[in-house]
Amino acid sequence: MEEKIMINDLILNLKSDINMYENTICEAENIGIRQIVQQIRNNNESMLYELVKIAKLKGYIVTNEKAETGEIETIKKQIL
Repeated sequence: MEEKIMINDLILNLKSDINMYENTICEAENIGIRQIVQQIRNNNESMLYELVKIAKLKGYIVTNEKAETGEIETIKKQIL
């Protein structure tokens, strides 16, 4: 399998797992389980961050342009 496909698959799977962990954390009543799931989520977020950096360096991911300050303020006003 091509490296680009494998990295993109990993990124998608990590994002999905992180969402699942978020839902589990919100619903967990047992503080111990909640803390364990939070740690797993944090580890996956760190792994995702590093993987995305690698994918950007290799040109597998193209990032969006940064928003101008005026654009950010306009959106803030619309939301608030």
